[in-house]
Amino acid sequence: MAILAAVLVPTITSKINDANESSAKSSCSALAESIRADVISALAASDGKCEGQHGTITIANGAFTLENMDSGDSKITIAADGTDKIKISHDTYEDKWYYTVDTTGKVTMGPTA
Repeated sequence: MAILAAVLVPTITSKINDANESSAKSSCSALAESIRADVISALAASDGKCEGQHGTITIANGAFTLENMDSGDSKITIAADGTDKIKISHDTYEDKWYYTVDTTGKVTMGPTA
């Protein structure tokens, strides 16, 4: 019985961790796609601004300004800080992967380990 437990516990733990990471990726990807739609709306707007579901996005001089951005999940961060990309990351996996949305609306997954 001990041998069976020694084999099953790490396997089950690994599967749970994989499922948690997959869920986090799915949430971040969906948020990135939602922000992408807002970026495209901002590009089409005469003032370069879109008040979207997750906050206000302004594009000026090829850089983003974000106001009142809220992912709806305390572990997901949305950041731009005057850069040409919006970064969507999950606190647990930020060093492993993240998503970006650029000023053309292109969504890209960041480095993966």
